[in-house]
Amino acid sequence: MQDESVVEKVEKSIDGINYFIDTYNRLQTSIGYIGEYLSDQKEFQHTLSLKIEPKPDKYFLFEFIDQPAGDKVTKETTLTVNDQTPVVVKTKTVTDEFSVSVQFAKRFYDFVFRAGLFRSEGGLALDYYFLKDKLKLSVEAFDFGREGNPHLRALASLYLLKYLKLAGGSDDLINDEYGKPADFFLGAGIEFTDDDIKTIMGSIPIPGF
Repeated sequence: MQDESVVEKVEKSIDGINYFIDTYNRLQTSIGYIGEYLSDQKEFQHTLSLKIEPKPDKYFLFEFIDQPAGDKVTKETTLTVNDQTPVVVKTKTVTDEFSVSVQFAKRFYDFVFRAGLFRSEGGLALDYYFLKDKLKLSVEAFDFGREGNPHLRALASLYLLKYLKLAGGSDDLINDEYGKPADFFLGAGIEFTDDDIKTIMGSIPIPGF
């Protein structure tokens, strides 16, 4: 330890470790789930989310969505009745679709701007918080390259108690194409931070301890 160069390297290594530990301690992680009932589809949409928040004014959002309004499938059937002219009947069905969202968000006062992938398509979003962050209004626009209008989604989210969230709004507002109609929806979900998960796990009794 008499060698000054060795001491300097050790001090730098310790500073780096301390910086990493401090950054990790300030990192906030949240895991959530929300189920939304789509009025037109008459089915539920399920979303599992992971939010990583390195600073209070920015975060990364990852979502995994199982949505009922997916790809359209057209089937043609030819019907002939009593040797008359054949009639072609077309039926359209919609398959379930699994998609992913990966977004970066930056907060400015009560506004949050988000950009990235929305249901596997590029897009932008704006959130507005008020009532001490208990109520959030959001507008999302994505899938600008599809035929017709882009996908526009508007919703309000109300945060109750500590873990519960209620949401409602309208999905695909400006597109009336068959298979992807504008849907009013209502949903409820839960969200836990890493501190909540540690508290819950610590309260579970373990046999033998």
